[in-house]
Amino acid sequence: LSADMLPYVHEEPTEQGGYFIVNGAERIMRLLIQPRRNHIVGLIRPSFTNRGPHFSHFATQMRCVKREGQTSHTVTAHYLKNGSC
Repeated sequence: LSADMLPYVHEEPTEQGGYFIVNGAERIMRLLIQPRRNHIVGLIRPSFTNRGPHFSHFATQMRCVKREGQTSHTVTAHYLKNGSC
């Protein structure tokens, strides 16, 4: 289908990832969906509290990309229960 016809069949023309229903549960192809470069994202995940006694369920994450070579690193800053990062 052309990009003009995709919205008529409920598809996003600029979507790079994929959403699938598997055994009644929605699944996301995470390898195909890249976070924006050098953009901070706030996260809330209860599993962060398993990292240690002072970890809260809050964190921020940023995918940093170097201009030369286009290599990337994901940096995560966790918010601790005592107020520090």
